[in-house]
Amino acid sequence: RDILHLMGPRTISILLERAKVTVDTMLASLISLYSVTFLNLAVQLAVFPVSFFAAAIGQAAFPFLSKAARGKDLSSFKNHMSVALTHITFFLAPTTVLLVVLHTPLIRLIFGSRLFSWEATFLTSWTLVFLSLGILFQGLGGLLARGFFALYDTRTPLIVTFFSLLSTIVLNVLFVTVFVLPVWSLAIATTIGAIANAVTLFVLLDRRVGGFDHFTLFISFTKILFISFFLTIFSSAAFKFFEQFFDTSQTLSLLAFTLLIAFLSLVFYLLLSFVFNLEEYKELMKFLEKVRRAPQALRGRLIAANESTKVNP
Repeated sequence: RDILHLMGPRTISILLERAKVTVDTMLASLISLYSVTFLNLAVQLAVFPVSFFAAAIGQAAFPFLSKAARGKDLSSFKNHMSVALTHITFFLAPTTVLLVVLHTPLIRLIFGSRLFSWEATFLTSWTLVFLSLGILFQGLGGLLARGFFALYDTRTPLIVTFFSLLSTIVLNVLFVTVFVLPVWSLAIATTIGAIANAVTLFVLLDRRVGGFDHFTLFISFTKILFISFFLTIFSSAAFKFFEQFFDTSQTLSLLAFTLLIAFLSLVFYLLLSFVFNLEEYKELMKFLEKVRRAPQALRGRLIAANESTKVNP
């Protein structure tokens, strides 16, 4: 009975999201036949980091959130939720910067400059830019919804999702039919809806659990966003500087250029994270160290098992 009770609102939420996708497709087709393709391609790129980082962190945090909720340990619940929120921000904030800075090279690399005209590349890349500005909020919104699920509350995320999707659809209709804007306007509406959804869920969950540690969250978010601001300046400057040394009309040269900017940006971001003493950076380094030592630890266990077998044939 509990499963069916919790499943109903969640199923409706999924149906609402699918309805929003259908409306987006219909409105994109009103702009032009090719706009549907531009929108779908940009969405595929923007959704990937949300699925890779935010969904993975959300799934990892959910058992801890559920355990804390079952034990009515709100202190533990708030702690796990805060850590997950800052981890998602740590990964998605720089990802947003890279997608914004490298929007055109990414579109040309993944979908091919020969298949895409310059106009198609321009429209798809700017659609990606505006979608990218919302991926952090999409990731945070998904985690906050899981927080409500852990508290056995699926109605609140359903209501918030309904109104955020409704506002997105209204904006989409206005942008396309009244202001007659290009396909990237649909991405702007999606981002506005994602921001509204995440902010509303946070406010409601904050009240539900008696308040998070606002000061600690503020410091963590401010540090990450401050670093991301400088990352934007650095990545943009590196893009302009190194672009002159690469023939970006050639695929291999464009790939090398894109990888170089991405690598330099990653190093810069990690360096600033170290300088600002981010906890997320420390935990990432610990995780990478465990990964590095994993083969050695496994080898040691195999040797120990081998020796045990020899001793006790």
